[in-house]
Amino acid sequence: MPLVKVFARVGMTKPIPLASLQSKLCAIWSTKPETTKLILSRVEDWTSDSFDEDCYIDIRAYGKAERTRE
Repeated sequence: MPLVKVFARVGMTKPIPLASLQSKLCAIWSTKPETTKLILSRVEDWTSDSFDEDCYIDIRAYGKAERTRE
């Protein structure tokens, strides 16, 4: 079950179309929307000065049969 966490700064003005992103990821990974989860979290800031982006993506996708629902 792929899990995609999207962390976006509160001040980010561009929209994040989760449904569209989920659809594209399902096509890439050959998964279903029921097993491909996306979570959006709005954050004030992060700690690293060298990381000067408005959006951070954390992807966890394990292809093990015992962890994937049918």
